[in-house]
Amino acid sequence: MSVQLHKILSSTPADRTAAIVTSKGCSYEPNIKINFQHSDLPIPIRPVRKSESYSTTFTNLTGHKYGWMIVVGIARIESSNNHHGKGLLWVVKCVCGNYETRHTSSIKKSSGKDKCAECRHLDNVKRNLFYYKHGYNKE
Repeated sequence: MSVQLHKILSSTPADRTAAIVTSKGCSYEPNIKINFQHSDLPIPIRPVRKSESYSTTFTNLTGHKYGWMIVVGIARIESSNNHHGKGLLWVVKCVCGNYETRHTSSIKKSSGKDKCAECRHLDNVKRNLFYYKHGYNKE
């Protein structure tokens, strides 16, 4: 009898906190559509080429802050649609610590409220929760 009792007690959690810790839990994976490279690890950068620095149209944006982002440097990845006037791909770091790549045009024409995809998603979730909580929800 004591063996069965010990088996039951060892398999069930002692209280609610223990149940949460030992349970499988649930995970949340946001459904975010990201059109650019996004990473929590630094994205490789390259130095500015001499040909770029001598160009009259080139502006070195390294260290430039816009919105919640700071430009770290030029990405090693070449832009596939560079011929569409988007310019170079720059590596930017959000205040949350995530890294992303952005085109020159999106940095220069930013609204001042730019965030990474995860911060933007969290803002949308918070706003929707606020609307639902205060009766602004139209669903």
